[in-house]
Amino acid sequence: MPLIPTSSHWNIMKILCNKMKVINIQTLTASLIMLCMTGCKSQPETSNKLNSSATYAVPNIIGDLEKQAGDEIVGVHLKYESAILYPDSADSELHFKWEGINAGALGEDALFRLSLASDLVTFQKLMVFTAENKLIDSIDLSLGTPFQLLQCKIPAEFISDVLAKGLKVRLKGKGGLVGVFVKTAADLDNFLPHLLVPGNQTPNEEFLNRMASLACLTAYGWQEGCVIDGLARLATKAQDGKKYKNALKNHLGLIFPRDDTINHSYENLGIEFTSCLAQLALSNPNHPEIEHVLNFWNSRIDSLGIIMEGNRIVAEGNYTVAWPMAVISRQLNRPDLAEEAIRQLRLRRKYLVDEQGAMWLRYNFKTRERTYKLWSRGLTWYFLGLAKTLDALPNPPRDLIEELQRASGYLISVQGDDGMWNVFADDSATSPETSGTSGIATAMAIGVRREWLGEKAESSARLALQGLEKRLTPDGYLTNVAEANRGGIAFQYQTKGSICQWGMGLYAQLLAELAPPEH
Repeated sequence: MPLIPTSSHWNIMKILCNKMKVINIQTLTASLIMLCMTGCKSQPETSNKLNSSATYAVPNIIGDLEKQAGDEIVGVHLKYESAILYPDSADSELHFKWEGINAGALGEDALFRLSLASDLVTFQKLMVFTAENKLIDSIDLSLGTPFQLLQCKIPAEFISDVLAKGLKVRLKGKGGLVGVFVKTAADLDNFLPHLLVPGNQTPNEEFLNRMASLACLTAYGWQEGCVIDGLARLATKAQDGKKYKNALKNHLGLIFPRDDTINHSYENLGIEFTSCLAQLALSNPNHPEIEHVLNFWNSRIDSLGIIMEGNRIVAEGNYTVAWPMAVISRQLNRPDLAEEAIRQLRLRRKYLVDEQGAMWLRYNFKTRERTYKLWSRGLTWYFLGLAKTLDALPNPPRDLIEELQRASGYLISVQGDDGMWNVFADDSATSPETSGTSGIATAMAIGVRREWLGEKAESSARLALQGLEKRLTPDGYLTNVAEANRGGIAFQYQTKGSICQWGMGLYAQLLAELAPPEH
């Protein structure tokens, strides 16, 4: 079949002629024929390769296993089944076996993963063995939360054995039983036991794939609040925001499944669980949950006017109270709520910033002590909550804009050369931490967009973006996220972080501000 040049080929050759001063028709014709042959032969193969996304090789489970099933977990209404492991028991193990997987498909790092279906307050480990009980690696579960991805690398010397005979997993350490997902509604393979099969997209492209789905689900409260805030910003800022808008709708459907009644009992949860109300108010401002939360916040106001958490004022309140309150104010045309949001910001500035300008997570009115100085995610709650609230207010007050500027300068001074902020920002002995870095940089990016902050803040945020990109897995999950701080300060000083999807939500907010997808 003859090769027929298209109009695109002729246009390219015209440009080449102009650039290269080609006037010989034979040279032009030969070049054009080569161009046609190259295009016809290799274009489909290249296109398919470039469009290949990561997949997950889910194994069979060998033998009997104890299962639990449910319709809801940590405030997310999703049908699931989990396999149960008992600690320090030779009779309690999971044996996984794969079929039809080639070692070459696993890439340079053969990653084995599971996802927690338990909410842990313990410090336990999963021990990973070959079928012949040779130890491959261990996976730290400390203070893990449902939907948290757990992974280890299968060393090269074990790969052929694992693909032929499978591997075993046992639970070690003092504590209760632990569940891992083995089935979910919507067939979310990323949460099932699997070997990662990398695709050919960049980690950032894969990150956006995970965000535009339910693969970034996490527990209801501040965790999922970060995720849906990230989805909302991507839906607004991306050139094609429809897929993120659809994902946001799906997430909201799982955490607020009932439109005509209250879905969560905040009296039993606390003020850290109300950040999701911002996106609920933007999508359905007349939802009865909104009035319920307004009443809940009012019930927590003390004599000083602080919406409290027990005896403490906490930095989370900037993100989980002031920010959704400002959004609700706008959606319901309630100027009184805007004034209340401003008051909550000012009270947290008063009690959570010390004489040297450092920001703390908590102040206890009973002991008169501050705790968690410059803890990276606490800095996100304070600084990003401040920025998002000011961004939502119709008339942000000058004194709080100046506080944003002051905090930005302080935080730039403790940023690492790699763009990251450590778990404790003033302690280089602690690990770089991605959720705090994402949140801090997003606050700076918001300030730059609103022209409250200048070039130093923009440079700082872009440096952080570069550091964060290096900490994405091949399929786009963000690593080095500090776990929940319920284990106390000592654990936060030791942790290297995990894969926790709330970090992805904060990173998505940063991408939306500085590098919207498809632009």
